[in-house]
Amino acid sequence: MPELTMHYFRHILVSAMGEMGTAGTILSASLGHTNLDTVNQFYLSANHTKASQETNLTIDKLVSNRIQ
Repeated sequence: MPELTMHYFRHILVSAMGEMGTAGTILSASLGHTNLDTVNQFYLSANHTKASQETNLTIDKLVSNRIQ
């Protein structure tokens, strides 16, 4: 596992805020980015909550199939 740095937590927080509906322009300004594309590309390009939920469902299905 990579070292957890403040920069890593910054990505987690901003990604979560984006998933909660905070506008990209607000996130960009709070991060000090002048180009909204930076936030869109690196912070808002994936819905981490949805991806985690889908991954958990897939793992549950795989485990269930092995048990049966």
